[in-house]
Amino acid sequence: MHAPVRLVLQHLAGAPPATLEIMHDNPLWADAKPRLSIAISAGRRDASRLVAALASTPRALAIEIIVDNWAAPGEAALMRATDAADHALAPVRVVTSLEKPGQSGSAPRAITHARAPWILVLDGNLAPDSRRFVEAYLDAIALANAPAVIVGGYSLKQASDDPRSALHRWHARTSECLDAAQRSTAPGHHVLTGNMAVHADVLAACPFDADRDDWGPAVATRFPIIHIDNTATRLGFDDDKTFMSRYAAIWRQSRSTGPASREGRHIHGLPFRPLLAAATGRIAGLHGLPVALRGRALNAWRSMLRPGGV
Repeated sequence: MHAPVRLVLQHLAGAPPATLEIMHDNPLWADAKPRLSIAISAGRRDASRLVAALASTPRALAIEIIVDNWAAPGEAALMRATDAADHALAPVRVVTSLEKPGQSGSAPRAITHARAPWILVLDGNLAPDSRRFVEAYLDAIALANAPAVIVGGYSLKQASDDPRSALHRWHARTSECLDAAQRSTAPGHHVLTGNMAVHADVLAACPFDADRDDWGPAVATRFPIIHIDNTATRLGFDDDKTFMSRYAAIWRQSRSTGPASREGRHIHGLPFRPLLAAATGRIAGLHGLPVALRGRALNAWRSMLRPGGV
């Protein structure tokens, strides 16, 4: 069992006075000199298994792990995260924000606590697919030898096959779960920001905003983007109804540029567009149909949506 840890209440630099954090450091944190900071955006999820998996690397003293969450003190997920920190053989800081992060224009707050020149940004709902997950990033960083972005990729290797989440899994499989060779054909457009290592100089030049679809392409004009096969599985897929709702909201809020939006403007002129939108949406929601057909219907339905509604 580790020695007792310290709790610190501080005001974030440059943040509104209402934004306060509690920091829970394990005993290895204070004197660490990491080569890689791992910044985890956990929200209210239980990040304890992810912390334990990352800290099990033989090169644990070359990393530090920062878990950002907004669970209230005393909540089970936060208590498990701090317990995992106390038992980890790597430096770990658990940061608890006393207010929920904004829904847009946000960067993972864990990044602000990073002390290493390279930062591995991870979503809290990921599970590494390899026991060498951390080592693979450290090896890729050594080879990069210059500021860059290194993208590991997503998979469905450990995902559940719950039929209620078929559409979300189909979307992930067809648009996100691409190997490094496929992603490298358009490096900036396949920056999966939930599993990437980024140099601090890149973040200084191109501030990271998790909600910006154009962040990867913007970075690609200034820095190398390196794609490797070092995947993590996305866990916790939305049920079909929830996914369709979120999918539509993201589409409506996206910028009106690119081939997809031009196609959408053309479709909006069709006289029977509302009927076609209703029909394709219904097909996408029918569980008895093949998921590939439902997925194609989903994309057709999305393209017919107007920015403010159907």
